[in-house]
Parts: sequence; structure tokens; C-alpha cells
Amino acid sequence: MARLPFIVEPKAKPVQFKIGNDDVGVFEIERRGYLSVAEKSFVDNFTQSSGTIRDIVKLSNSIALAFKLAREDAYRTLMSVLSGEVSSKTEKDIANKFQEEIAELTALMADTQAKRALAVATILLKSRVDPEWDLDDTLELEPAIIEQLAELYELEENKVKPTDAEESDEEIKEILGKSTEEKKIKK
Repeated sequence: MARLPFIVEPKAKPVQFKIGNDDVGVFEIERRGYLSVAEKSFVDNFTQSSGTIRDIVKLSNSIALAFKLAREDAYRTLMSVLSGEVSSKTEKDIANKFQEEIAELTALMADTQAKRALAVATILLKSRVDPEWDLDDTLELEPAIIEQLAELYELEENKVKPTDAEESDEEIKEILGKSTEEKKIKK
């Protein structure tokens, strides 16, 4: 890989991040504090075809017409209903009137989230562990590994900088978790 001739080197250095647990195995992956353009593009391209955003906008426009709301208000209200926050009369009315559409949208969102997790795991493993990795390999993984890779992706997407302390925090959590489990076993 070509290297840039930095005059000032980046401050943050990648650290090794542990993925997995005793049941599914543990491996290390590089934690950089950012996503590369290729990583971000892969996930975006993989998930854009779902049409979820288009369907949310379409349903919020229908809600705006049916309830005589501004589009923005209809969108906000729909997002509240989709997240399970149904407390106002308008939210309850929308949840009842558009029950079928909301159920379909919720299922589509869950499917999109699952596909996104697969894309995230695939690209992180391909770009940071094994260039030969592909989606079929990801489909063979334990769900716990995919979930942890998705969490790593979120950290990287939010540009949370890795630190050496992070590794020791992980080790401390692991030790504390084991001692809690040992106490449960002894009881």
C-alpha cells in the first residue's frame, strides 16, 4: 500500500481490539478510530438498495395528508411511533390507522439492520484481517462475533479514538465478568 509523505504524522495509532469470547473464540482486529472510504462505501452500497428511507418518507407523507400535519411533523411523529414511543393522542391515532404499514416498515427496518450487520462484519474482516474474506465467510460466523464487529464499526463511524487504556479496560471487564460468573457458580 502506498504511504503519504506526512510532514506531521497522525497522532492516533491503531491498537489491537479483541473480538469474541471464550465460547466463540477470540481474535484481534485493528482499531483505528475511523473508517476508510472503502469500508464506509461498501456498507452504504450494501444497505442503500433496501429502500427503507424511501418507504419512511412515503408513509410520513401519507400521514401528513391524513392528519393534516406538516411533513416534518408527520416524519417526527412516525419516527416516534417506529421507536415505540406512542404517548400522545396523535401518535396513538397514527399507530392505529397505519398499523399494517408500520408493521411492514418495522420488518423492513429489521431486515435492513441485519443486512447492515453482515456488511459491516464482512468489510471489517476483509479490510483489516483477511483480504480474501467474503460474505459467505461472514454467514458462517457466530452471531456474537457479528454483533461485536457491528459495535466496533459504530465506534469507528463515530470516530471514537482508540486508546491503550481501552485495551486494559477490556481486560478489566473480562476479569470482572469472570469473577462475577465464578461467584454465581459457587452459590
